[in-house]
Amino acid sequence: PKARILAIDDQLYFRSFLDGLLSEEGFAVHTEPGGPGLLELLERHGPFDLVILDLAMAEADGLTMIGRLCERAPGTGVIVVSGVGDVRSIVAAMRAGASDYLLKPIDRDSLLDAIDRALRRDRDPAEAPEGAEPTVRLKMPTDGETVIEDLVQGPVTVANDQLDDMVLLLSLIHILFFTPI
Repeated sequence: PKARILAIDDQLYFRSFLDGLLSEEGFAVHTEPGGPGLLELLERHGPFDLVILDLAMAEADGLTMIGRLCERAPGTGVIVVSGVGDVRSIVAAMRAGASDYLLKPIDRDSLLDAIDRALRRDRDPAEAPEGAEPTVRLKMPTDGETVIEDLVQGPVTVANDQLDDMVLLLSLIHILFFTPI
């Protein structure tokens, strides 16, 4: 297999989607609904090259899981795939140690690109220069999506030290384009 990936999401259909897609792409995939047994899961089935997890799950707190993953398996990349798109959640996930944050619904290519970046970063130190910060790529899944894409002409990449500026920018974009006058 290309890599071992653990996918954690409380929605069965999304776990099935990830399992099918990633298996077709040549990855060894293990899916779990989440919950408090994360450390035991890592001991039983690990190590994993990458973990993909939802931030908001009924049985588990995604932010706590990111922290535990980073403590227990520091070399394992973490990609958050979540329906929670508020800026505070994104910032918190990135600060907790996520290397990427994708908003649901996701498309196949965006997910595969994020996986490729995360695995290259882990396998080839030249891909991630010393002291490199994680990045967040935002794609607004709204009716104003084309307006924002035209405005920024592509995905937005923000280094961790620029997240506070990004909060301000996203707030302004929201006010300008999505707040009724």
